Amino acid sequence: MDNLVVGYDHHPASHAALLFAVDLSRRLGAHVHVVHIVDLGDEPLNLDSAERQREVDRRLHAHQEAVQQVFNRPDDRWTFHALEGPAVKVLTSIGETHRATMIIIGQPERGLSAMLEHLITGGAVSRGLLHHAARPVVVVPELMDSRK
Repeated sequence: MDNLVVGYDHHPASHAALLFAVDLSRRLGAHVHVVHIVDLGDEPLNLDSAERQREVDRRLHAHQEAVQQVFNRPDDRWTFHALEGPAVKVLTSIGETHRATMIIIGQPERGLSAMLEHLITGGAVSRGLLHHAARPVVVVPELMDSRK
């Protein structure tokens, strides 16, 4: 069976990548490994809160529910992974572990907020995957979401 790995977060291009992966998996009969990298966006603003872990779990569950709405056919095969660590390393590791046919991600964001995020996270995931992944990498533009 073919396996696909798709990176998933809250960005619109990530949603487009997920839709692309779902469509491709249905054509190939593949299993999709949806990988969400747990990051600061999943953390509550008040890190000292006693409810911190419950809030993180709630946000991760919301991501998984959003993915589940896209995989809405009984024959869809998918697994949701919420993992911590550098995105490139995590995605390549999941790709190798499951012998993925390809790794699918959304096109990098542009603009000032994206530039600041890249400074914090150490660079674009797409660039890192293209340099380090031993599997083919497909970068899906946000516009793919509106072509359905």
